[in-house]
Amino acid sequence: MKGFLIAEDTHIVYYWCDAAFTAHLTSLGGETIEYECNFESYVLMYFSPVILSHHMLKSKLNESCSSIISHDTTIVFQDYREYVYIGIEKDCIGGKEKLRRELSFLRNTIGFLLGPCGHNELKTPEVDFKQRAWQGVTTILQQYILLCNTENSFILEA
Repeated sequence: MKGFLIAEDTHIVYYWCDAAFTAHLTSLGGETIEYECNFESYVLMYFSPVILSHHMLKSKLNESCSSIISHDTTIVFQDYREYVYIGIEKDCIGGKEKLRRELSFLRNTIGFLLGPCGHNELKTPEVDFKQRAWQGVTTILQQYILLCNTENSFILEA
């Protein structure tokens, strides 16, 4: 079960969840999710406490949290400009270093594909453009994760 999220304050800029994480979120809702906007609300509802806690620690106490590890789940945070990148994985074999590397790859991919201001393009209100931008980032991220699982990620990291 794995998911990645980019948030600006409490707004979701980008998210990706694997099939197990998607099934977990839909089971929490107790009903089938028919539309993408409904699923996005489940993602926001699931991550809101984590996003708000991280934001409050960072803004009020100047003590941002870099990771949370429970008995079977690892959550890693990376701050980049006004955005927070969050990676979550259940039964993470590589630990928080692996999630940090994947979040760095995600950030670099967005910069490479969409330019230095690519985050603004991910959160655009134009639905068609946003879907194309998300799809490009998601495709590369999925291939990278597949390569990581087969220990061939150095091909894309180079």
